[in-house]
Amino acid sequence: MKVWLLKQGESLPFGENAKNRRVRTAEMAYRLSRAGHQATWWTSTFDHQKRIHHAETSTTRRTDFGFEVSLLRTMGYESSKSPKRFLDHSQTALTFLWEARKREKPDILVASYPSIDLAHAATVYGRLHGVPVVVDLRDMWPDIFYHYVSERYRPLLKPVLALPEWTAKRTLKSATAITGITDAFVEWGLRKAGRSRTAYDRSFPHAYPAEPPSDDALNKAKAKWDALGFPENSSRFTACFVGSMSYTFDLDVYIQAARILHRRGLPMQFICCGDGERLEEYRAKTADLPTIHFPGWVNAAEIWTLLRRSQVGLTPLPDRFDYLATINNKAIEYLSAGLPLVHCPAQGVLADLVNKEEIGLCHGYDDAQAVVTCLESLAGDAEQYRTKAERAASLFEKRFKADVVYGGFIDLLEELVANKTPSKNSLFSCWR
Repeated sequence: MKVWLLKQGESLPFGENAKNRRVRTAEMAYRLSRAGHQATWWTSTFDHQKRIHHAETSTTRRTDFGFEVSLLRTMGYESSKSPKRFLDHSQTALTFLWEARKREKPDILVASYPSIDLAHAATVYGRLHGVPVVVDLRDMWPDIFYHYVSERYRPLLKPVLALPEWTAKRTLKSATAITGITDAFVEWGLRKAGRSRTAYDRSFPHAYPAEPPSDDALNKAKAKWDALGFPENSSRFTACFVGSMSYTFDLDVYIQAARILHRRGLPMQFICCGDGERLEEYRAKTADLPTIHFPGWVNAAEIWTLLRRSQVGLTPLPDRFDYLATINNKAIEYLSAGLPLVHCPAQGVLADLVNKEEIGLCHGYDDAQAVVTCLESLAGDAEQYRTKAERAASLFEKRFKADVVYGGFIDLLEELVANKTPSKNSLFSCWR
């Protein structure tokens, strides 16, 4: 089976990035290749995280993981909020259609959403060539843009978003199947498409591989954490966060909680890893606080090691409709190490999972005292902690292990190819 995967913005497995954990598209390409299929990942030359280009022209590279990456040369952009970002996305889509015509057609396409433009280009290609297209929902574009405007001015935004809204609806209506990271995402996509759910419309959560990094990488990671003063079997109860130091995830609540715990003299610490525009701000705020640490960017082996030197994983999500509908990849990463979650806000899909499966504790948004209460409860009750940790590890094995999730996704692709289910609608119906 020849599979094309379309995803823009995900970290590419080249150079230093090859040390990072493979996330959804890279992991899917790897699993497909390991199963004997031919996988090609189509993406931009532009690295969204590092703001650099991986190639000067459109080209194809072979990775060490057994799959190819077809890089599409685009203009790039300086800021995520820049209008050039949307022009770059449009250019990626058009370049894909131009370059794809030179290749032997695949058996199936899997287009991540967003970007809207690249997913739409996938369905156009699918209609032209009679190839099934799966649209895999990661974000709720363009609906999320209404969040940034007060309710009073949202009607003024509708004309601005008219074209993205039309494109989103046509893309989802034309998809052979709609998948997503949760059932809530799939249902959102079906509402946009204006149709009922079929047997092919399924949710596949973010997943995490159970295989540890290499011994050499792990030894280097252990040495790094030892040198930073975070040894194995520390007497301190450790809460970790691994993610972006951006305005999306507000970590001020943990700084406040760390101050409360430090004043009480309790043996607890926070280790918050990641890079971003707020990293130096957080470091400055905590220069006088020895129980919260911001080491910066960490690689896959360092994350693996840190999780196994921690007791709980912190999962702060914005109190926003799309985040309330998701189970983020960091939560699953923590579960892979058997870490109970300390999660906020106290509602949404992930909060429901935490409560139903008893894999952690939830607290209200921006409530430092509630964070302290959760940590004290878990640290002070060994039986409660052991039970939640065991349930976290068990839930990961059953629902979020990469072999389980991507094995199911590959099964879906094989079904669609075997049944020769094409992309829906004729090519010209997209203009109606």
